[in-house]
Amino acid sequence: MTGSALVNVRGAGITQAGHVEGTVPVSVRDTVLFAARGRSLFALVIPPGQPQSITVMRIDGAATATRRQISVNVPGFLQDVSSGPDGIYAGTAVIKRFTSSPDELLRIEPMTLTVLARASFRSSVATVAAGRGLWASLGDGRVVRLDPRTLAVEASRRVLPAVLTASQAATLSKPAFGRGSVWVMTGSGRHLDLLQLD
Repeated sequence: MTGSALVNVRGAGITQAGHVEGTVPVSVRDTVLFAARGRSLFALVIPPGQPQSITVMRIDGAATATRRQISVNVPGFLQDVSSGPDGIYAGTAVIKRFTSSPDELLRIEPMTLTVLARASFRSSVATVAAGRGLWASLGDGRVVRLDPRTLAVEASRRVLPAVLTASQAATLSKPAFGRGSVWVMTGSGRHLDLLQLD
């Protein structure tokens, strides 16, 4: 049989997953990172070539969007966003051969969309928030527990040698939280380990 066919799956036992309630237009040139919390969706809109500025959006019911512009030291390197009861967290993954700027973590207040705390790190930072806790994977091979309001490091555990992460021989994933533990994937393309941290 040659050619192609359009198959109508209606009536074939597959129910509709949902319907479109609204849209929020974004330029195709922009990079968008997003996270949901409660009945709101939060989006970071990163335009190309815009120095030290991004737009934060909160999208509530019926696709009603509230926008605010905030400053970011290296907006082009924003790679991670997560949400928790104390805020929206945005982290960077700076490519050091392009800039000597440190990596940055921001805490954004969900209602006002203002930056309430900033912290600098020597390597990339990716977070997960659960309950009143906030954890981060750092690009230097550490998992840290952070104060969810001030972003101060409260505890640290090295899970990969810094020499391996510096040479990119091994990597550390974004953390996840579940079953009362923090979980990260570590290793290289040849060998990976899923670590459970108390």
